[in-house]
Amino acid sequence: MRPNNSFVRGADNKKSGFTLIEILVAMAVFMLAISIALFATIGSNSLIDKANTRSALVESSRSVTDALGRLTTDTPYTGVTLLKADGTSAGSSAGVALLVRVYNQALGQNLCELIGRAKQTTDATGENTYTLANDSTGTFIAMWVYSLNNAGYCDSNPAPYLLFQNRLSDPVVEVTNFQLAMNTLLANQVGMIRYDLNLQTVASSTGTTAEGKNASIEVASGLPVGLN
Repeated sequence: MRPNNSFVRGADNKKSGFTLIEILVAMAVFMLAISIALFATIGSNSLIDKANTRSALVESSRSVTDALGRLTTDTPYTGVTLLKADGTSAGSSAGVALLVRVYNQALGQNLCELIGRAKQTTDATGENTYTLANDSTGTFIAMWVYSLNNAGYCDSNPAPYLLFQNRLSDPVVEVTNFQLAMNTLLANQVGMIRYDLNLQTVASSTGTTAEGKNASIEVASGLPVGLN
């Protein structure tokens, strides 16, 4: 007689599977791994954003400093004027803008260049324009290049004669202070322009931490005028 192997074959054909507890444990481990990866990504992006805004802070201060240095190089003492926010002369102190009359070799003519605290507006075409502003509304540092007026002078309002304008500070950076003063070293010949520039990152661009909101940089320096 043949042996009855039905019980053996039944045992071999029985399918194995996961228990409910094993499935729950696997899901919990998977969710934990996803959470760790997500937090790591968010943290990495936050660090990148902070690094980018701090870089914009440094680049903005360098851009303003370089522009001021370029304007005062080889410029006569009598060609420099400090302006108030309303465009009138500030004399030797409390200026918010530097106005310089320079000779442009490429165009073969004198031009006016203005660097100061400004506010930005956007017209219907999406083009940004800048106007000289006071301490409360001037959140940018801008530069204007324009022609002399009919009398041959640099008008404090560049709009009617404007050739070029540009923002020197980054949109993620706001100006908290920009003051100019000038000391006379040799009457009507040589002077020293002193400036104090303070920039701060816009809070919304650096996250919600106190450190990100308060990231700032201050530059206080002097520029000789009339040494050409």
